[in-house]
Amino acid sequence: MGGEAAEDRVLEQYEQYPYPKRDPEEEGFRLVVREAEYLARINHHLFGGREAFQGPFRILIAGGGTGDDAIFLAEQLRGRPAEIVYVDPSQPSLAIARSRAVRRGLDNIAFHQGRIQDLEPGRWGLFDYICCIGVLHHLPDPPAGLKQLASVLSERGGMGFLLYATHGRRGLYQVQRLLRLVNGTGMKLDRQVENALTAIGGLLPTHPFFRFGKPAELLDFYRRDPIELVDAVLHAQDTSYTVPELYALVEGAGLKLVDFTHWSPYTAVYRMHYRPSFYTVDPKLRAQMAALPRRVQQEIGELMHGGIDLHAFYVSRREDAAARIRDPDMVPFLMLGPAQIALSDQALTLTDNLSRTVSVNLPPGGRALIAAIDGSRTVPGIVEEAGHTLGAASPGPMVLRAMLEELYEILLGYGLMLLRHRSVPPFKSFDDHYYLAAGWRPPAS
Repeated sequence: MGGEAAEDRVLEQYEQYPYPKRDPEEEGFRLVVREAEYLARINHHLFGGREAFQGPFRILIAGGGTGDDAIFLAEQLRGRPAEIVYVDPSQPSLAIARSRAVRRGLDNIAFHQGRIQDLEPGRWGLFDYICCIGVLHHLPDPPAGLKQLASVLSERGGMGFLLYATHGRRGLYQVQRLLRLVNGTGMKLDRQVENALTAIGGLLPTHPFFRFGKPAELLDFYRRDPIELVDAVLHAQDTSYTVPELYALVEGAGLKLVDFTHWSPYTAVYRMHYRPSFYTVDPKLRAQMAALPRRVQQEIGELMHGGIDLHAFYVSRREDAAARIRDPDMVPFLMLGPAQIALSDQALTLTDNLSRTVSVNLPPGGRALIAAIDGSRTVPGIVEEAGHTLGAASPGPMVLRAMLEELYEILLGYGLMLLRHRSVPPFKSFDDHYYLAAGWRPPAS
């Protein structure tokens, strides 16, 4: 299929099935949270922990869809001198996004109908942060699209992306191919949806497609939300990437892949899953893999997981864009509320917003370190407080600091701890506003 023909079909799809399905009236009682667009994460990974978002800050939403990223960022930046520019070629999608902003009373988003391929510095200016979630892989030429985005990125700026991952989508691609054979060309989308539901209903329960959910439940989900069905198995343009291909894509645009992150509260792929150490406790093999370059370790992690279907990651012009735990001016903070943290002498157990738990075995003195992380103490302050608590039992500041760095790396891997510079005020928490895959819940109030 030619690039222009595919692009026309993609636009037709989003004109008829604006993605994702959203009702502007629901803005009155819940906020859709996008983890990768949480200002605390953007600050940590792209601005060395030093961006307070208190001064002028320009954001581009490249391919904004029905508005999740634009709304979440605009809500966090409400009342601040930040400018958010939303661009999307689909008029129905834009209309839904604008209605959501109106319903929420947001006036810091400028809405434009347009394509990523048409972005030029002379018209749009430069942006400090570019959000391109689930868009680049639907372009006819993703490398060209990324280079176009890089042309409007400020020198100090960075970008957040979500792209499809190849290994975890094998079963889905089988169904995509099946439906292209069944539907042929020229068939109306509504009829394609009917055929897709019938074909999926006929798959064997052992089909790899059902790694995304139990057959009956997944089919019921797609019947209730055909927009998700169209986006998953009837898309006209779909390019996926392995870790090495991601690096080639990013570096081909003159950029650096800073780090992986996780995208949403209900996506169980974390930075930790790109680490070989996550999969084996054998010290000899772990040491051997730890000596490999970071990108090779990440490829090994992807292959050992076998089911990663989405890559969420940040890119920058600079390799050293992320905050560093060894900076004495950094304040570590947990991304959970007190009710989600259970602390014993031997272990730290954290429960996320979907009741998934992460348990970290603590060395002697580890409890005192965790107790000292209050969201305001710097790294040296945490070490000092833990040493004071332990008294004569303290192993000493150097050992405590090494223990803190080890705990930080584990918790960062699960997206549960971040850093900010001591000059940056604490970030607002959105724990009470999570939009879950199974539905929504109103704030506790």
